[in-house]
Amino acid sequence: MVSCAAETPVVREQADTAPLDTTVPDTTPTELPVADSTEDAETTPIDTDGADSDAPDVAEVVDVPKDVPDPPDLEDAIDSVAGDVEVVEDEELTAPDADTSDADVPPEDTGPPFEPPIGTWWQADSMVTPRERAAAGAYGGVIVVAGGRDYAGATLGSVESYAIVADSWAEAPLPVPKPMPTARAAAGAGMVVDSAPGGLGGRLFIAGGLGADGATTQVLERYNPGSQNWQGPPTGFKGLSKPGCCGAGLAIGDQLWIFGGHDGDTSVLSYQPTAGIWISHSPLPTGRSHPAAVEVAGDVVVVGGASVDFPDLNAPLLDAAERFDRDTEAWTALPPLPEAVTGPAGAEHAGQVWIFGGQRSDGTASDSVWVLDLELGWAAAPSMPGPRAFHSVVTTGEGIWLLGGIGAEGVLGTVDRLSFPPPP
Repeated sequence: MVSCAAETPVVREQADTAPLDTTVPDTTPTELPVADSTEDAETTPIDTDGADSDAPDVAEVVDVPKDVPDPPDLEDAIDSVAGDVEVVEDEELTAPDADTSDADVPPEDTGPPFEPPIGTWWQADSMVTPRERAAAGAYGGVIVVAGGRDYAGATLGSVESYAIVADSWAEAPLPVPKPMPTARAAAGAGMVVDSAPGGLGGRLFIAGGLGADGATTQVLERYNPGSQNWQGPPTGFKGLSKPGCCGAGLAIGDQLWIFGGHDGDTSVLSYQPTAGIWISHSPLPTGRSHPAAVEVAGDVVVVGGASVDFPDLNAPLLDAAERFDRDTEAWTALPPLPEAVTGPAGAEHAGQVWIFGGQRSDGTASDSVWVLDLELGWAAAPSMPGPRAFHSVVTTGEGIWLLGGIGAEGVLGTVDRLSFPPPP
């Protein structure tokens, strides 16, 4: 408790004395003796009846009239000293609230806006050939991976098939896949599914990419996982209008979409297999190479990437996230990815966007997993078993599969699956 106390006035009582002697005393300075110590000093008692005849002359005090008022009461003295200050008893005095309207007050850390679903990581059988920037798709219980680059940087044309039930690349219930007609890496690819009666089922479409000579290509090819057949030029497939690579390929129904591309391209393209044509759409607000693209709630969310295909060490990367409305062709900015990366992988689960890994500006791969709720923002999920960048991703009923990529020790052949418990 804080209390307010005024200093008590000192009241001096006047003694009865003789009338004042007006004789001017001798003012010649007198040297006073200094005792060696207070212990040895001899003290003369004070004569209260009269002045000591040997003491120096002093002025006598005039008698105080008898009608002098009594000293003020203590409470009145406090009031006169304290003025209008209010004395508060048994309460703690607090200062008035300060005006913090212009103060730079950091926001209170309330933690993540939501808790992402908790999944379980499983290590699957590894690919026969480690690869990064490969095309991938899944259909009918089989995962197909095509092309990419190996640990030596060589561009691959080989294809591998993985049987989900058997958890094996070597014992897939299919013959050994035929290689790609055009070896390439960093192509826009997706497993396009034609589910209409009499439709073709699942077909892996691969467009553009970096060829064996390092140059971009505009070739479009289609792979049938069942028959192992490749179809492409000169059989009538129309390739990209210009050579390109490094965009985010995404299969949406019976169409292949590509977002961004070579050296920060802003183009958005969709291929209509039934009509055999490419359609250009509203461009990206932020041009980017090697982003992640995820279909969610009927729209597409594009995240991360870089302004060039192969950024220099410590060059700035992109954290921008943007949402594309396929009905209106309008783009909307979303909260930025908490970690700017290029070459992440993205997938949808439970109506949320999941972003896995990617390469940081210092050249290292990230093991982070970020989850975007379109209403609440970003939250961190448990990390991947190991860091990855430029890896492939497919989604099946068994979970989200991450394949290959670049890790802490180079190009990877490992495959990890994130599975979730079935909804109640």
